[in-house]
Amino acid sequence: MEIRLRGLRSGQRVISLPPTSTILLTTIISPLGVPVTALDVPADWWTQRASADHRAHLTSVVELARQARAAAEDVKEIDSPEENE
Repeated sequence: MEIRLRGLRSGQRVISLPPTSTILLTTIISPLGVPVTALDVPADWWTQRASADHRAHLTSVVELARQARAAAEDVKEIDSPEENE
């Protein structure tokens, strides 16, 4: 996924369920102005077979992706030409 989407440019966006690749993708393309939004798995998508540990893991992936996006936005602000003038 990361390889296919790395060519996105500002004005495009990615919305993803929480695979761990979302964190890497966020790190790669958010600095290019392409936001990556990790969404929680909707509650009604879970089956009884999904363990609490599995649900917690995917929830933690979403949180890590959000943190990666915030970090990428912080870097973009620091590197912004307007701030360096």
